[in-house]
Amino acid sequence: MNTVTLPAICDRAAARALYPELCDSIGPERLSVNASAVERTGQAMLQVLASAATTESGISIEEPSEPFVKAIKLAGLETILGSDNQETGAA
Repeated sequence: MNTVTLPAICDRAAARALYPELCDSIGPERLSVNASAVERTGQAMLQVLASAATTESGISIEEPSEPFVKAIKLAGLETILGSDNQETGAA
């Protein structure tokens, strides 16, 4: 399984920088996204991750930090990016 690690600050610049790596990493197997170091997450990063989650293979968020989980809940993306996504893929 490929793994992508999110930076501490997941703002628009980080989303723009991460987008090509996500595109290159998405393949026939689920992509693992490590969110343990995330301190702040912006809407742009959540949009990029939600898009990756809806691919055929999907993504699995690993070790999400508390601020990352709060951002997911605030944006209403628990079904797509929450822990229930790890087993079943995008909703």
